[in-house]
Amino acid sequence: TVSRWTLLGDIVKEIGTSMCQSLDAVRDIVKEITAAMCQSLDAVRDIVKGIGALETEMKSHKEKL
Repeated sequence: TVSRWTLLGDIVKEIGTSMCQSLDAVRDIVKEITAAMCQSLDAVRDIVKGIGALETEMKSHKEKL
């Protein structure tokens, strides 16, 4: 009976550690996703800035002509 309980305890420990590991993995994935989203937002912002700069340049060229 003692060995059964220790075996059960070991199984529960194993399940607990694997659950914690998978939670850490999920947390890492979420961090990666949020970081990637922030980077793409920055990229979009840069593109928008570039378009705005182009538009102002075009306007100034038209005014010169």
